[in-house]
Amino acid sequence: MLHAINHKKTRLHLRYLGHRESGERRVHEEDEITSLILGPLSLLPSKSVAYFWSNFISFLGGHLPSKEPMSADMSFWPRRPSTKIEPDIFVNLHWDDSSTTSILVELKWRSGLSGEDQLHRQWLEFLSKEERKTGIHLFLAPTTVAAEAARSLEDIWGPRLIAATWIKTLSFLHELRNDHNAEGLLPWITQITKTMDFLSIRPFRGFSNLEKDIPFSEPAISPVIFFKR
Repeated sequence: MLHAINHKKTRLHLRYLGHRESGERRVHEEDEITSLILGPLSLLPSKSVAYFWSNFISFLGGHLPSKEPMSADMSFWPRRPSTKIEPDIFVNLHWDDSSTTSILVELKWRSGLSGEDQLHRQWLEFLSKEERKTGIHLFLAPTTVAAEAARSLEDIWGPRLIAATWIKTLSFLHELRNDHNAEGLLPWITQITKTMDFLSIRPFRGFSNLEKDIPFSEPAISPVIFFKR
């Protein structure tokens, strides 16, 4: 689907910008965006998946072991018997000393949290006590306001709640393009950055396209003067 969008062979992406098919009442935007953007990543070699997530978390200021993880596994909308909580993505990074870091990922597109305690419940109910010791809770959305509001309500994470915007994510992807260690990720990065542009996720490109010398002419009529004495 990434190729179809980027080659203008489909208009499916317009549904994520508010355009609906006739008679279509509901679009599972966030689930589809999650699958569209991050689904292909899970199909890459485990080493590449680990490299992406560990460097993304580090780019956002998260603290991970200094060595690169050996492997990673990703699951989408996972379920555990002990809870009905279903995060969007669950990642486990594995190191050569047999340690593991869990990353709980919640993505938002054009909707808010499902209750002001959604992030609290994810962290406390989905992850075990041991997983929370080293885990990361990543909130990815157009703005970080919801994550900041959750933290102000009750900060149960400390530095382990990390919020990032889609624009910040795009900046990281552009930076990763120049990393020779990320060569295995380049085809995926190329496709999703193009798709992000179709989804109106674009970096600020400045005012270079504006006309440099704007002509000025005297007004055709006399200026209006108030309180003339």
